[in-house]
Amino acid sequence: MIDKEIQESKVAAYYNSSTPRFLRTKQKKLAGAIHRRLIPPPEAVETDPSHYSESLILDIIRGCGARRVLDLGCGVGGTIRYLKSHYQADYTGISLSRVQCEIAESLDTPVELGSYLDPRWYENREPFGVVYALESLQHCPDHSQLARNLKQIMKPGALLVVVDDFISYEPLNRRQTRLLKRFRKHWHSPGCISETDFIEIYSRGGLTPVQNIHLTPLMAKPLLNRYLRALGLNLLSLYPARNSVMDNIIGGGTLRLLQQMGVMKYSLLVFRAEPNV
Repeated sequence: MIDKEIQESKVAAYYNSSTPRFLRTKQKKLAGAIHRRLIPPPEAVETDPSHYSESLILDIIRGCGARRVLDLGCGVGGTIRYLKSHYQADYTGISLSRVQCEIAESLDTPVELGSYLDPRWYENREPFGVVYALESLQHCPDHSQLARNLKQIMKPGALLVVVDDFISYEPLNRRQTRLLKRFRKHWHSPGCISETDFIEIYSRGGLTPVQNIHLTPLMAKPLLNRYLRALGLNLLSLYPARNSVMDNIIGGGTLRLLQQMGVMKYSLLVFRAEPNV
């Protein structure tokens, strides 16, 4: 059983420590892109790899004409700033990280400190037309609770857009299971589950799946082959000290190894909120 408060405190500490390192330069801070870079296909309008996944979210928001938009696990608000520069709406972001919220505030971005698992955060708010999460729900220790929260704050027909890593298939063999455990530990990702289980949980919560886009083919080819990467990670895992730098290196490297093995996939999922019966 995962202690939600302990898990969230670990995620907050990780991003409080890591975010300034991720955004060392002023340009990176303004962009605020902590998520994965994707290589846009030839027909794409958005050609910047740092913003292609955001452009997919933008298309969905535009398509449904949402006036209120919520970013779950928004980081320093980089995605909000990108979306706002292309489509005017009332944007709100939520983050567990005090440091991220302070940076977002310095950039005049509407971000609040809080937990998307806390039902109290949603009280007395107007419904949202689109809720999106860009590589943040793998940190979620209780998807069922989050689905319940979102159903209460999304008006009928509103859309949930999730871009994240998912387990491609199950059951896994012993080595794959060990690597997945290592990834979850260092990436603070107890919520990284199979795509099938994810869809089932949110469907039970009253959110109907309406779109599934496989984004793994758009990821840059790895520089190391899987065997060299595995060797390096095994050596690094022997390092006794644990900090955000090592978590980032080992967690990120293990994720890329799992992707190379086909165990993990990167997808965009869209769900529609159904009326309460």
